[in-house]
Amino acid sequence: MERNVEKIIILAALVFAAPSLLPIAKKTLRIARDEVEDIFVEAQFERMKKQLDKEIASV
Repeated sequence: MERNVEKIIILAALVFAAPSLLPIAKKTLRIARDEVEDIFVEAQFERMKKQLDKEIASV
C-alpha cells in the first residue's frame, strides 16, 4: 500500500514537471542528433577525400 502511494506521488510529480521538462529534453536531443549528423558527415567527407586523393595520385 505504501509503495503504491509512492508511485502515485512520483507519477503526479512527473505529470506536473513534464511541461517544463519536455522542451529541455527536446532541445538536448536535437543538439545530440545534430552532433551525430556532423560526425557522419565528417566521416563521409574524409572517405571522399581519401578516395579523391587516391584517384589523383594514380593519374
